[in-house]
Amino acid sequence: MKDNAAPKKKDIDYSALFAVGLFVIMLLGILSLSAVGGNLFDKITVSRSGNIDYRSALSYVSTRILSSDESGALECEDTEYGDTLVLKDPAGGRGYETRLYVKDGYLTEAISRADEESVSGEEQQIAKTEIFTVDIDGQTVTVTTDDGVRSIYLHTAQ
Repeated sequence: MKDNAAPKKKDIDYSALFAVGLFVIMLLGILSLSAVGGNLFDKITVSRSGNIDYRSALSYVSTRILSSDESGALECEDTEYGDTLVLKDPAGGRGYETRLYVKDGYLTEAISRADEESVSGEEQQIAKTEIFTVDIDGQTVTVTTDDGVRSIYLHTAQ
């Protein structure tokens, strides 16, 4: 027996290499699909929140008007901020008014005492809008914001 015999060349197992290659390709495919799906989800979420923000000013004002559907509870004043919608407390209320107007590009809400001419107290920014006009004509209130125009029919005449 000879100890210096050249080692025998081993055959390469191509089936194992093929399986590892397929595994790597599948792993890369799954990772790329996950990345694309995550990116798509982010874009959908941003678009959805943008749509909600876009509609929020007009919806908020409409809801506030409908909740103040009592005789004499709505008034539109021309102030330094343009049209200001004044929502008065119902009869027997505590003597406060809620004022809605545009200030610095935002629909702003402020609550003040009914006997005060100017807004005192804390102002709260509601939604982004550059346009805010209110027209009260009997039982119809027409509100215009960046979102569009909405006519609201009231059950009581103002």
